Amino acid sequence: MMTTLVSAIVITALFLYFFIWSLKWRKQQITKWENIGQVDVEEKIEAIVTHVFTQNKRFYLSYWYKEIDLNVYVIGKRKKMKILYQKPLREGHVFPSVHKQDKLLLRGKQRGEIFYAQDIQKLEAG
Repeated sequence: MMTTLVSAIVITALFLYFFIWSLKWRKQQITKWENIGQVDVEEKIEAIVTHVFTQNKRFYLSYWYKEIDLNVYVIGKRKKMKILYQKPLREGHVFPSVHKQDKLLLRGKQRGEIFYAQDIQKLEAG
């Protein structure tokens, strides 16, 4: 009789512990999702797009983000570069429409071989 009572208390305590832990984990994941693509703006680059690849990716459960992967030709430096732009998919959020041969102004931060863009702005050709 006593072991049944102790077992019931221990099982309930374990259940509550893991329930609270999972709520904290979910909150952390949602915060990470909201901050996807947030980078410090350290550089501005003017470039012409040579290749565009856009996809939606799952982050956590029903949380998705959009990733725009660009290969560009940097105008002032005369070199090719890979650009990565990521933002959480939210209702009403408008993503930039980027096409091959578009001239862009990119603001973001270089990490290794990849430039992580905070925002993308189209420039007038010419």
